[in-house]
Amino acid sequence: MKKYINNEYEFSLEYPEKWECIENYADSIVAIVCREHEFLINKDIIPNLNIFIYSDNRSLDLKLLVHNTKTELSRYLNDFVINEDIIINEREEKLLYNGKFNNNHLSFMQYLIIHNNKVYSITAGCNEEEFEKFQSVFLLIKDSICLL
Repeated sequence: MKKYINNEYEFSLEYPEKWECIENYADSIVAIVCREHEFLINKDIIPNLNIFIYSDNRSLDLKLLVHNTKTELSRYLNDFVINEDIIINEREEKLLYNGKFNNNHLSFMQYLIIHNNKVYSITAGCNEEEFEKFQSVFLLIKDSICLL
């Protein structure tokens, strides 16, 4: 496993050797991207995990944050469906959802975490048919995250 440390946003994580870490990717703080292209069914959609961090007092209520997140997702994904919505504790919630974007059927796992007056949005996604294969990798990366 490789290690990534971000001192500015106060977190670290570990990710597989064959994956790549890209800072400031598509408005995220960091993206962890699969580089094992030869194993992918659809090479147009690369499995990835993105971390967004923001500070907004209006977002520090987890229930409101989750509601607003679902509303935003329904605007970007066609056929948007929440499969699971699990409250982990008063500061963390997990969402599993599917939707279509540019005619690609996608699956996502998203954690919304409130820590030190910041919102950490950790979102992993890939093609729907590959989600089960990559879900364990996504969980491994997510579980390695240490909020300082």
